[in-house]
Amino acid sequence: MDGEDGNITDAGTADAGDDHAGTDDSATGEAGSGGAESGSAAEDFLHRALAFERRWSTIVRRGPRQAGRREEAIRTEFGMSAVRYHQRLNLLLDTPEAEAADPVTVHRLQRLRDGSS
Repeated sequence: MDGEDGNITDAGTADAGDDHAGTDDSATGEAGSGGAESGSAAEDFLHRALAFERRWSTIVRRGPRQAGRREEAIRTEFGMSAVRYHQRLNLLLDTPEAEAADPVTVHRLQRLRDGSS
């Protein structure tokens, strides 16, 4: 979402199934308490997540057995559950910053999220 200062922010909520809720997600600089995150932390997360999604788009094509490995990679790289990662990523996908950063990956992820081909 756009903040008043023009930077992207994430006013996400803690995932009830996320065992990191209420703790510091040091990999992202976000407190798991559900508060708004600074624009630079959200932008950093966005760029890291888009790079992660580019890498994994080629791995997923190799077969469906990668789902467990992907969830493990999300937890290792971002320090959060896959559910929380996708919540944050989905909030940021519709921002102008995401579009500017990597339009091809953003459009692919939006199509997957929205269920369109």
